[in-house]
Amino acid sequence: MSRITPESVDSQSVRHLKNLAKRRKKETGCTSSEAHEFIAKAHGFKNWNNVLRFAKNHDTRRLSSSHSEIPMEERMSIQFRKESELEQALKQLFQEPQTLESVHHRLAERFQTTLSNALRRHLSFQVKSTATVSYSALQEQVQDFAAYSMIQLPPTSWSGCVVLESSLIFQLLQIFFGGADESNTLANRSQFTDIEYRMIKRVIESFLEDMELVGNPDFSLSPEYLNTESNATRWLKSLNTEEPIIGVVFEVQLQQDTARHSWTLYYQAQPQKIENYLIEQHPQTIALILTHAVDAQNAIAATHGLPKEVLADVLYRVATLGEVPPGIIQELKDVVVGNLEILEHPPTPETSGYERATEILRSLDPPRRQSVEHSWKQVPTYDPQFVEKLLNLERS
Repeated sequence: MSRITPESVDSQSVRHLKNLAKRRKKETGCTSSEAHEFIAKAHGFKNWNNVLRFAKNHDTRRLSSSHSEIPMEERMSIQFRKESELEQALKQLFQEPQTLESVHHRLAERFQTTLSNALRRHLSFQVKSTATVSYSALQEQVQDFAAYSMIQLPPTSWSGCVVLESSLIFQLLQIFFGGADESNTLANRSQFTDIEYRMIKRVIESFLEDMELVGNPDFSLSPEYLNTESNATRWLKSLNTEEPIIGVVFEVQLQQDTARHSWTLYYQAQPQKIENYLIEQHPQTIALILTHAVDAQNAIAATHGLPKEVLADVLYRVATLGEVPPGIIQELKDVVVGNLEILEHPPTPETSGYERATEILRSLDPPRRQSVEHSWKQVPTYDPQFVEKLLNLERS
């Protein structure tokens, strides 16, 4: 293939670049996101999001300039990718339960072979059910102690979670580490060990690799593992409570084991909200993002979703933010734009942290503003004279 540039990149080139990113991930041990960013920059793009944007524009121009010369099947494929890419594809799948179930059955068949080979013994891995689950019903289904592995589905904003029963985790560990097949759950546990988390990660990443392979290549789905926790608290907080959640229950039975274990895949159409993204960051990072990486409207929208105890600390850091090298600010902007679906507003002049803090304070409703003031006055590390000056400016 000839060299890929911003002027020539198209959907076929994107698939080639993805293969290069996979190869780099295997060779270096970096994350999928890091590999994609490296490959994008190596080919002259600012970031991976830039690659997708140029490819989409190229396909759109190609469609409009030579519409009659393109076969109908290919023309429909290009038009399909043009419309919100994979989001539209997944929505179509969800409207066609038979098609969606066939994808899950192919995934189960493939992963049954993958996991059997890894364990060096036969197991059964089959789809038990595929259904839409409401947020309230999901809350009742979650277990106190299980492996909740959160995933993303690039290049879309869809997110998901793979849930493994603790009994299955310990059963897999027992076999991987040379034990027998019989079920052997551990009582009085509420957390996995570092070794167990590493094993869970390897198993989930194998599952996601098979998930990518059974998908339609035109959709270019690249599932990515994020992290695993032993309870559902953080995952439930990340969900959009108004949107339906797709739940796919797989049933796992290992050789010579009478027990049947659940392996559940959940996913949801959920553009990542900026407040959900920020809450995972260090307070100083949040302050820098709110001041220099997003405009005033997005900054205000983001702070409205932050917990009260975090908001007071972040706003004080925004108001007292010192000078930051331009290179760091630009890199931060690239990361934020690449990871979030941010509403674009007209550009605003560069602002100081002090000015941004007063803009945000003025936007808060009275209870939240009073909560911030109370925190500032109660915490001894905050300069009382500076706090009073800031509050007076906000009230003016």
